[in-house]
Amino acid sequence: MEEAISQERELLLSQEIQAERRLDAKLKRSFNFIPDLRVTPFRNAARTLANHPLNASILPMPTNLSFHDLTPNKSIPPQAKYLLGLGSKFIPTPPKTNGRITKSIDHFVRDLKLRVFFACEDSTDDVQDHEDRSKLYLKSKWTPNDSDLPEWVNGRLDRFTTAISKLFKRRNATSNLLPLQQDLLQSLPANDSYLYPLADKGLGPCGVLTEQYIEDALIHLCNEEVYEQLTEEEAILATDVLRTEIKDWLEEYKSVIGEDAYKYINHHLKENDDSPYGQFYIMYKIHKGLKDGRWPTRPRILDALELPPNTLPFTSDAKSMYTNIKTNPALASLSKYIQEKVRGKSDELEKSALIEGLNLVLRNNIFRFGDTYWRQISETAMGTPPAPPYATIFYALYEKELVPRWKKHVFFYKRFIDDVIAFWTAHEDPVQNDILWKEFEADMNKWHGLKWVCTKPSHSVNFMDLTISVVNGRIETKLVRRLCTHKTDADSSIRDFLDRLLARGHTRESLQPMFANAEANATSFLRRSQDERKQLKIQKRNDSNNQLFFHLQFHPNDPTSREIQSIWRDTIAEPEGETPLCDLENLEEQRVGINKLVVAYSRPMNLGNRFSVRDIHDRGKPVSHYLAK
Repeated sequence: MEEAISQERELLLSQEIQAERRLDAKLKRSFNFIPDLRVTPFRNAARTLANHPLNASILPMPTNLSFHDLTPNKSIPPQAKYLLGLGSKFIPTPPKTNGRITKSIDHFVRDLKLRVFFACEDSTDDVQDHEDRSKLYLKSKWTPNDSDLPEWVNGRLDRFTTAISKLFKRRNATSNLLPLQQDLLQSLPANDSYLYPLADKGLGPCGVLTEQYIEDALIHLCNEEVYEQLTEEEAILATDVLRTEIKDWLEEYKSVIGEDAYKYINHHLKENDDSPYGQFYIMYKIHKGLKDGRWPTRPRILDALELPPNTLPFTSDAKSMYTNIKTNPALASLSKYIQEKVRGKSDELEKSALIEGLNLVLRNNIFRFGDTYWRQISETAMGTPPAPPYATIFYALYEKELVPRWKKHVFFYKRFIDDVIAFWTAHEDPVQNDILWKEFEADMNKWHGLKWVCTKPSHSVNFMDLTISVVNGRIETKLVRRLCTHKTDADSSIRDFLDRLLARGHTRESLQPMFANAEANATSFLRRSQDERKQLKIQKRNDSNNQLFFHLQFHPNDPTSREIQSIWRDTIAEPEGETPLCDLENLEEQRVGINKLVVAYSRPMNLGNRFSVRDIHDRGKPVSHYLAK
């Protein structure tokens, strides 16, 4: 009897254990964790989070994360998307609030003293002088002496600085990242095996192997028609020669460029003595798709038209425009145009200064990539300030012949750098029309190796931010990102924009007031006449002369702009029992006129700043190792 009872007990215990295992398995499948009934729900939740840090289902993450793992075997840590997927513009809240804001206060104090010292009832001449001044000038550090200012200036400033300094205290801040994301912010950049460059067209961060990134960059640099490698000694010598040539150019054309620009360029020459090289980097063109097993990279008005019958839009896009413009023919063409066609607007010395300056910039692109040095010997360096207008003008010299030659069929033609929108009037004979179209395409590609890819004329094309369509002989535009012909299209696009922001983690409650305010501003603007809009611009420009700025890096846990404005009013603008600032005068009996403070915020570092790829000399194997293979 006892043996039978014992066997039955063992059977029941075994069945109970099996039932518990089946229940645990079901809980695991359904909820990805097994609760411990001996502890509280909070303790169960804490244990689950600690044991499953990569479980996205239990993390309040945005649903639309823009991060691209481009490694061959998708070896980027899977949790990286939880941080980098927030986008390169996302700003992690700094761990500490702003404490000492001495720099902001000093800037503000100097600005107020200057505005008081130079106060003038009629600022028309000052505005004109500012508009005529070269954009290349060194900012003055001069500050008026206290003896040149009324006594009230320092009195009010002392009260303001005392109050504002007490307001800002350095303390721990509340992070806008989860603990997992905070860990990733430290651990991802510390791993030398991976780099996180940006994708082209603003499509978000990418993850690549460091060796993959270097090899992709060397595909460009090893093109001997475009780049030549320099030794460190050759690079130093080349930059020394360039520095001498720039100084010679400055002395020869000082009268042309002006004193301000002369001092500005000299100053920056000296600043760059220790590091005269640019840094080569690449961006991944993921919108182009894989090509030969690699991701492509790159080195860094219509509604009023009355269309004739059989006229349809087409677009054309230059294939790698900057890097396909050969330096020698381009500079020769531009030099010839400047010498022969630019008459009456500048003298020969100005023309020579421009031509020689272009040669200095475009023939002396010397840069580093890791531990290697390079010089670009042909094509146009992306990132140099003259590149966009240089490329635009270069092809425009050919368009002056191309467009008139095809005026019978090219009804309308406009170009923005490397993007063309045009309308083609078809020949009545389809066969002849195809022949003419192919001849036009070939004609576009006859200018010093530049290649243009054209879409065939059709009833609808995409051009930059617009979808342009021909409906019943009329042009209609539909928003890709900006302008719509019909309100229904605009409403639909606005809803799509709202949905994207919600998917990025923003709340409807925070977005709706912004959208309502934007709609009210747009409605108010559209109701104004052209004259009213012009007067509004003038008024805003005049108002800007009566305002002062307080520059500060933004931190969400800092005192608010409203609190700063309150201190401004109480200590400077409108102290109780004292004359308002705008009615006070300087020692020349000129009215100060300042009636507004603008708190001008700058931003902390975003993810793009923290992860952007520039100098890679200390990450993994040196670049020279890959060149030696």
